[in-house]
Amino acid sequence: MSSGELQQSTPGAPQDLEEMLTALRNEAEAGASGGSTKPERSHPAVAFYCGKRAVRLQVVPDGTDISHSEDSTLYVISLHQALLPAHYNDSFSEEEHSLRLSSSEGLELLRTNWELLLWLLMPSVQISASCDPMDGADDSSPISSWRELCCPLTWEDYKCLRRHGVMDRVHYSYVVFLRFYGWRLHNEENGVLDRHRNWEARYRLLVSPDQCCKCSLGGGVACDEVVRRWTCDDGVPCPYTALTRILKVLLELCFNRYAVNLVAFIIEEMSKGRLLFLQQILESVWFPIVVNSKQVADADRDYLSRKLHHLTHSDSD
Repeated sequence: MSSGELQQSTPGAPQDLEEMLTALRNEAEAGASGGSTKPERSHPAVAFYCGKRAVRLQVVPDGTDISHSEDSTLYVISLHQALLPAHYNDSFSEEEHSLRLSSSEGLELLRTNWELLLWLLMPSVQISASCDPMDGADDSSPISSWRELCCPLTWEDYKCLRRHGVMDRVHYSYVVFLRFYGWRLHNEENGVLDRHRNWEARYRLLVSPDQCCKCSLGGGVACDEVVRRWTCDDGVPCPYTALTRILKVLLELCFNRYAVNLVAFIIEEMSKGRLLFLQQILESVWFPIVVNSKQVADADRDYLSRKLHHLTHSDSD
């Protein structure tokens, strides 16, 4: 299976991570056996996560608008601290942790640079063929456009991303995105979620048209499924469409229980009368992505199927 075939996957088709990774490895071995001595360029997102490249972001000073934005160049640790300041005190209490997660600090930086940061922090082996990555980009300059990131991970990229310290950084990025939605990890071992203290304000804000920006590709050009589409799609507020990409990346990096519990949490929210506008994309995209992934345990598939059935059927059905 070629990389082009990898890129054309659909939510309803069974996803076999081992098959995808075998294809990546075979491509790498074929290139090596062909006698190529040219060093392979690392995916910009992997270079960023490994601390080798920085990203250039727009920063809007407090009390101003986007017209007064300034550029800021950040490496991975500095970016994570800007998006969600870390705590270094061993006596950091649960109360302090809850207040930290529910604060607004860093959220505007993420919103302002949403498209770039989504591509940067959630790199994937599956990228739509409609993407047109930048050629000849300087490997040492700060990353400043999603176009440089619009390419699939190679086998070497994937191996680098799966290293323990790098995976910790991807995990931190996931926490950052959850916080943006008003959510938090209740249990870091299995990925069970709940809402943080400021969830009501986040829920109200994320359905506002003000949170939408134009898709960079413009009209008439297919976006990566619903991943980069900022114009509201079929009634789904823009920021929530990014969950498609986040789920795929969680599964690619073997955060299987995290993906399962993200979908389970959304279903649970709907059962309580919240986020009901997401039901169509849940049933047609997010649920199939997880239950059709071959690495997800049968028990987890059954668990999600029961929860969805309970949501969509009355007790008398």
